[in-house]
Amino acid sequence: MKTMRKVFAMLMALSMILALAITANAEGETTTEGGSIVIENGTKGIEYKAYKIFDATYNTATRKTAYRTKDTSAFGTDSPFEFSTTADSEGWYYVVNETAPTIDQVKTWLEGKYSSFESTDGVFEAGNKINFGTLPFGYYYITSGLGSVVTIDNNTPNATLQDKNESSPFVDENGGKHLIVDDEKVSETDAAVGSTVSYQIDFVAKNMVQEEGAEEYKTVENYTITDTNEGGTLSIDTETLKVFVNGTELGSDAYKYTYTNSVLTINIPWAEETDDVLTSIYAAGENGNIPVVVTYDATVLAAAAGGSAKNTVTIAYDGKNITVPQDDTTVNTYSFNLEKVDNTGAKLEGAEFTLKDGETAVELIAEMENDAIVAYHVFDGKEEGKPTTKIVAGAVVVKGLDYKDSYTLTETKAPEGYNMKEDATAVAQAEGETKAYSDVSVVNQQGVELPSTGGIGTTIFTVVGATLMIGAAVLFVTKKRSAI
Repeated sequence: MKTMRKVFAMLMALSMILALAITANAEGETTTEGGSIVIENGTKGIEYKAYKIFDATYNTATRKTAYRTKDTSAFGTDSPFEFSTTADSEGWYYVVNETAPTIDQVKTWLEGKYSSFESTDGVFEAGNKINFGTLPFGYYYITSGLGSVVTIDNNTPNATLQDKNESSPFVDENGGKHLIVDDEKVSETDAAVGSTVSYQIDFVAKNMVQEEGAEEYKTVENYTITDTNEGGTLSIDTETLKVFVNGTELGSDAYKYTYTNSVLTINIPWAEETDDVLTSIYAAGENGNIPVVVTYDATVLAAAAGGSAKNTVTIAYDGKNITVPQDDTTVNTYSFNLEKVDNTGAKLEGAEFTLKDGETAVELIAEMENDAIVAYHVFDGKEEGKPTTKIVAGAVVVKGLDYKDSYTLTETKAPEGYNMKEDATAVAQAEGETKAYSDVSVVNQQGVELPSTGGIGTTIFTVVGATLMIGAAVLFVTKKRSAI
């Protein structure tokens, strides 16, 4: 059992417990038959123990109790209790304090000693009750596996308690909403439109809660996780949705979800109702914690091109929100400007390019404005329209890209009257920590003019060449005849 950290708030005053001793010849019937101790708001899966510190006799008429033990040596010299100097005929020594010890005195004395006393295990029952069964009348020190003392109480004849060690559901420093990148949790990442990104939501559930201003604890009936995407920039693949409780994946019948208008809502029933009695479904672990994890994948849609895809989560129990420090995530996409110009910087129309990610041609969708192509974005695989791997430029924006070292632009067609660029590859370089691509300007040189009829073209060169050849032949024949 863990070291005691706090005493259960609902303690019966020790002045009532210890000072009201009775004797066997008091008016009314004195009994030692037993009673019960029940904790009304127990936590399923947590260990509860009742350590009997004293036996007791209970007078049914006066409703007074006398506490006793046959072994005073078990209490040590630092005990806050005083005992009768002699035993009765049955060997019992009675507690005879004129002034009852304080709760703090009893707690301090019991710390480190209580485990040597006889104990009884509590049993979890419907309605989230912990029942110790029929116990001999006595003064009991009740502990909880949540790590704290529940109470110091008697069971004369019956005691009903509440475990004040329960705490509210919470999100720890590693919980909330995250993206999963290379098995690491991050709140922000980069991805191209059409990419698949993975998400995870973590929080710690509880079976019982004490709402603000309430004296009693209540059983949690359900937990609701709501994940909202801004602007329709993501498409969640509900086939990949998984819910884990205590590390075990739940079957699809153990929770319900809806996915409408970019909002994913997951409802996890947390208690079963039988005859108007609520009983928690899931057993708690250390400190009453029940880890809950939700995972799913989503596709980055075209609406995120040139911007980002953001979503935010809320977590609630029975309609009451839990504070989620890390509640949102962002997936960034990137773009660059592409222009085709001549050697004077004048824009040229009619060039065609292919954009490659490594060796793979990127599929794109053209964006039109006033019947002209002004941009291309990466195809998300879900939108209407026929994708292309051809970029027609002019001047266009290419967007919806991942952030990486480079994309490659290969010119596949030059503007009319211009040569294909010898180095047909332009690279969009990422610029350091600014996470942006440099603009790409592809320069083409004007081709050599090859005119036909009506222009000097190359004809004159042909004529001159032929004349020179004929002249050389005549000169050769003349010299040969002279030699004869």
